[in-house]
Amino acid sequence: THMPTTFRYKAPRHQGLRDVMPFLRGTTLVSPGFRDLVERFEPGVHQFLPVRMLRKDTHLGGMFLMVIAARIDGLNHALCEPPLGDRRVYVRQIGSTWRIVFDPERIAGHHLWFEKHLGYFFISGSLLAACERAEIEGLRFGKPQEVVPRG
Repeated sequence: THMPTTFRYKAPRHQGLRDVMPFLRGTTLVSPGFRDLVERFEPGVHQFLPVRMLRKDTHLGGMFLMVIAARIDGLNHALCEPPLGDRRVYVRQIGSTWRIVFDPERIAGHHLWFEKHLGYFFISGSLLAACERAEIEGLRFGKPQEVVPRG
């Protein structure tokens, strides 16, 4: 009863809906195709709340408000730069070294998760490969991150 059911899409008319659309404060809208892929990898783990997408009064299609239900600490903190700050988050300073290293034991079995010390969500290599095969639009990634065991 407290979740939105309709979103008004204010992008230019030539810009259509994508499969993955960041909204605000970590909220992401996703297509039925992306939801189906996630459900194939992690059935019943995450929440997908249906919403209608409108441009003015024109119905553009159905999307889902994605709630990522896996919030983990998947990092190898000994190898991350800069070190974990006092507030228990990694904050990148302009011009500083930035190295994010995941621990394979900590991320094992997860295909979509919210990294609690970074404030971003990540997907596994196998889910990414499936998204590429399905031509999912809207996923944006920076440089590949490292996965190194502890020790």
